[in-house]
Amino acid sequence: MTQAEQTSPLKSAIQKHKEFLFPAVATYYQEPIALVHGEGEYVWDDQGNKYLDAFGGVLTVSIGHANPRVNAAWKDQVDKIAHMSTLYANGPQGIWRRSWRRSRRGI
Repeated sequence: MTQAEQTSPLKSAIQKHKEFLFPAVATYYQEPIALVHGEGEYVWDDQGNKYLDAFGGVLTVSIGHANPRVNAAWKDQVDKIAHMSTLYANGPQGIWRRSWRRSRRGI
């Protein structure tokens, strides 16, 4: 695959970002950055530039991008079942609820 072919979808993504995303997002920068990789607290764009991810969401702030332990646990879970409604009982749900109750009591 040529470099032009690799960047073409990213250019399309940038164009769609400008065209369809809500206007308030565009106030942060003139040209959107096409991010292609993240590791820990850093992200890289399609040109190989490395950035500190100061806009990370809730999970990337606490665990970083591509956290090996989290990815391994996620992959293990997805191999079993990807999503389950709370209408159905499951083991992890009970473990989480017990842990949550203890944390609310300060135990």
